[in-house]
Amino acid sequence: MDEKVIEELRNDRAYEVFLTEEFDAKKYANIIIASQEINDSLHKLSTGINVLDRELHSQVVAHHDDLLSQATSIEALEGVLKMMQSRIESLQITVDRIQKKVVHPYKMIASRTAQLRNLQVACDILRCVIRVLYLSRRLDGQLQGGLKELTNAAQSLNELDYLYDSMDLTDIQMIEQDKLKIEKARQTIENEAMVVLTEGMKSQNQNKVATGLQVFHNLQKLQVILQKVIEKSCSNLEACVRETLDVNVHIQSRSTGPGRAAMPTPGNTAAWRVSLWQGMEKLMGNIYETCVQMSVLEKVLFKKKDPVTHLCFIEELLKNGYPTVMEAFWKKVIFILTHELSRATGENTFLKQTFESEYPKLLRFYNDLWTRLKPYSMTVDQTTTVRLGSSDHDSSVFSVPLITPVIGKDDVFNFPAENELNPELALRDSLSAFENAYLTRSLSRLFDPINTFFPDTAKEPPKREELTNIEKTVANELNAASVDTRLSLAIARNVSKTIKLYCAKCERLIITDSNAIQLTAAMTGAQTRNATVVNSIYYLCTAVSKVIHSGNFASQTIEAVEPAIQNALSMIKDAVEPLVKAMAKTMESMILKIHVEDFASDKTENQIAKSECSAYIKDIQRFTDRIKGDYLARLDCIEIVDEMLNSLASRVLELFIRHVSLIRPISDAGKLKIAADMAQMELAVGSICTKLSELGKSYKVLRCFRPLLFQTPEHILGNPALGENLPYFLVLNFLFSRAPSNLPSPYKASKWTEKYYSEWIDKHTDDTERLALIRGTLDNYIQSVRTSDNKVLAPIIVVMQKILLKASSHRRGRFTTGILSSQMSIDR
Repeated sequence: MDEKVIEELRNDRAYEVFLTEEFDAKKYANIIIASQEINDSLHKLSTGINVLDRELHSQVVAHHDDLLSQATSIEALEGVLKMMQSRIESLQITVDRIQKKVVHPYKMIASRTAQLRNLQVACDILRCVIRVLYLSRRLDGQLQGGLKELTNAAQSLNELDYLYDSMDLTDIQMIEQDKLKIEKARQTIENEAMVVLTEGMKSQNQNKVATGLQVFHNLQKLQVILQKVIEKSCSNLEACVRETLDVNVHIQSRSTGPGRAAMPTPGNTAAWRVSLWQGMEKLMGNIYETCVQMSVLEKVLFKKKDPVTHLCFIEELLKNGYPTVMEAFWKKVIFILTHELSRATGENTFLKQTFESEYPKLLRFYNDLWTRLKPYSMTVDQTTTVRLGSSDHDSSVFSVPLITPVIGKDDVFNFPAENELNPELALRDSLSAFENAYLTRSLSRLFDPINTFFPDTAKEPPKREELTNIEKTVANELNAASVDTRLSLAIARNVSKTIKLYCAKCERLIITDSNAIQLTAAMTGAQTRNATVVNSIYYLCTAVSKVIHSGNFASQTIEAVEPAIQNALSMIKDAVEPLVKAMAKTMESMILKIHVEDFASDKTENQIAKSECSAYIKDIQRFTDRIKGDYLARLDCIEIVDEMLNSLASRVLELFIRHVSLIRPISDAGKLKIAADMAQMELAVGSICTKLSELGKSYKVLRCFRPLLFQTPEHILGNPALGENLPYFLVLNFLFSRAPSNLPSPYKASKWTEKYYSEWIDKHTDDTERLALIRGTLDNYIQSVRTSDNKVLAPIIVVMQKILLKASSHRRGRFTTGILSSQMSIDR
């Protein structure tokens, strides 16, 4: 239909109702009648019908050929359908005829097949009955054979079970009596096998254990019996643990009323403790004996094989996802110990206090038990998870997946795996609550004397007698914990905390103001107090070190305490260091007085022989004698003081030689005076250090520098110590004393003082920077000479240039001849 006509009908409200799929003619007529517009509606409908008629006529005219072809196709389709109908009727007649030929034979065959099936079932039942009767008679004979025929009887019983399970033999009167007899035989065999298995485990007779296991394996009850054996052993151990931890058992002639906690009376506490520890010793013995029995059982499981499958019994268990006997048993033992200890100590505070205060003794029992258990074993490589503290400990341990075992090794308690059960740690962890309490008490015992000796108002450290009490406490704690390496290590950490606490208390007493570092008068109260504090710390460190090294302690224990001792010794160094720095500063100020001495005047040899050393040397000698006698003699930490004084002596010699190299001018008499000062300086420094030869490079520099005073510049250039024990910058500074007066020293060229130049050298430790300053001074001088009328350089300048070149080549690792020739052209 033309889209334009459809659109006109859709847009006309009178016709749009006819385009909906829900149009109802009756409903429309009722609406028209009710509206009383019948004529108009009829006219409208007539118009619409005329429009549709015209549209239909136009469509027929437009598609006349197509309509004729479609009419022809319909007639052909009707002919095909009639032909198919006739063929279907023919096929149905054929099917009915075939059905009559097949149904009757099928029914005959089905009937015969049912008869045959029933005959076969009857024959199977008869054969089973005959076999049951035969096995029943054979079982009677095997039961008469005793232990030797026990496994065969179990095998017969297993076959009978298979027959009863595979065939329904109910209501067969011929075998009803045999069935009762078989059940009775089963009970007898299981009882005898259990007796044999139990006796074999107790006597460690592997043959009997193997016989018992074989019987239960034949009965298909191996896993059930193993679980039963483990449960029974654990039940017995649990009863033993309960009895051991029952306070009433250890209290003689005392009745406890309802609701009243059982506590030993003051008069029988010692006897109660003895009884308790005897009970614990007996308990450990029972656990050991039971573990040995489990070990024998597991060893047989690893050795015994199924005669049919040739697999070890243990492999059969692990293949089905069950844990090994020892693992299952050990996990239950750990649970029982953890649970019962927690329960008993929670109900009785006296028992809890006993285990906490005498934890090393309790731990020794555990360690002895583990030591005795180690030889009984066989390795099992498996994956397991320990679940301690669970209330359900009846069968959960048998639900842990495991890996195939490794046969032929010797440690049943070794379970290597990712989430492994470490049997030793698991046993130890059952005492974790008591260990934590014991460590807390131990730390309190170590801290209490220190807190007592250091009240908030304390101004002095503890006396020697009080320190001895701390030493005894440390020794007692370490000796008590020596029964176990892990406990000893934990106590050692507590000792380390004790030393740190003592150092922290002492640190608050140390005075750091100016009174603590003054060196002009006698020791002040601050210095005396600091010396007392330092001596107190040193005594404690020495005492603790003596305790840990004199006792038979493990290396881990000693290593746990050593860092705290070293930190305490470092604190002593920090406390003494300000005083030593003050000494160094004072001696440096004395050395600076060397520049006010007269080393340029000429004296006769008699005057030189009669003259004494310089005044600054005397000051240094008096100062060293005083600080060693008045200050350092009060310190007991001789090794630390000697180490710091060696550093001080080395520093003093370094500064002394540095300032000697800056003296200019120097006459021959001045050289002798400097040599005498050097000798006296050795004596002064030697009085505060242990040995001059131990001062290292600074002393070597002093010994090598003295001959330079009397050597020519050429000899100095060829000195083998140059660049090794004699730094280049030091020798160059000394050679400035022989240079022309119009050549200023490097520090004077920079308008520095001797003190500032010395500080600059300390800050610039690289010789490159030091030599650069000297080279700059020489270059400026050489440039000024070139611009003057007199272009000839003094020989000493040439020597100094050569030393600079030698220093440069020494840093590069080679001597550059070309550069040397270029630089030496100034000599020509």
